[in-house]
Amino acid sequence: MSDNVEALKARLTELKNELRRLEEEAREARRQRDEYNSEVKKIAAEIRALIEKLSTLRAEIAEVRSKKNEVFEKLKALREERRKLIDEIRSLREEARRLREELRTLRGTLHVPRRRLDEEELRERLERLEWEYQTRPLLPEEERSLVERIKTVEALYISVRRINEIRSRLEDIRSEIELKRTKLNDLQSKIEPLAEQYLSLKEKLSQLKAKRDELRAMIDNLRAKRDALREEANKFHNRYIELSAKLKELRSEVERVALLIKAAEISQALERRRRVMFERALKVLDKYKRGERLTLEEFKLLLEFNMLPTAEKKA
Repeated sequence: MSDNVEALKARLTELKNELRRLEEEAREARRQRDEYNSEVKKIAAEIRALIEKLSTLRAEIAEVRSKKNEVFEKLKALREERRKLIDEIRSLREEARRLREELRTLRGTLHVPRRRLDEEELRERLERLEWEYQTRPLLPEEERSLVERIKTVEALYISVRRINEIRSRLEDIRSEIELKRTKLNDLQSKIEPLAEQYLSLKEKLSQLKAKRDELRAMIDNLRAKRDALREEANKFHNRYIELSAKLKELRSEVERVALLIKAAEISQALERRRRVMFERALKVLDKYKRGERLTLEEFKLLLEFNMLPTAEKKA
């Protein structure tokens, strides 16, 4: 019995040592888990802060992009208007070139002094000759001569009238070109600051996008780090759960062995008490055999160990 108790105590000591070791390991696993979870929370807070910055940055990008597009549309409209003006000026210059060419040709056909190229005067001369042709009796030779003169003056009149029309149109073209040049200069004065503003907004948008991409990269890196830390935290958490289950079983075993020891110790105590009582019963039996009077307790003791003679037992 004694050997059994000692074996149980040795087992209990072994179990308690294992219990302390596992408790220490469980505490360490929990500490590691909590440390990793704390880091995960910190990184999660950083990620949220960066996401908030990213959201603000995206709103700013959208605003700058909208402004850039608005400026671009204005710039596009002004450039289109400028292109039309340039085309119109080019067309007017081409028309002026054709008219000057025609003017040179017409002047080359005229063989009269420049001072006589008066349209009104030629018209009046033509009207007088036509009137003379219609009202004056003419001989055939006179009629032919007058008709020739009418043709000459009419041709001259037509050429001079066309020359004057060309000159007038050239003046109008010059005025139109000047007016369109003024508009062109005005457009250019509007285009230049808009172009600068557009380039400035484009550069700003590029910088904001670069910053946005940088934030995205930071968030991705932090997320990867957070996930890695979370995985480590989960490993320690699973280890802690595993150790907790083992500790529960071990504590139960410790309690069971402790109960066994207690039961064995109680059994030993009872055994010792019974041996003491048995030795006392032997002494009482000697007393009985000598014919001495027994007390009730002594009599009960003999009965408990079945030491009374059979006849007296029956009595």
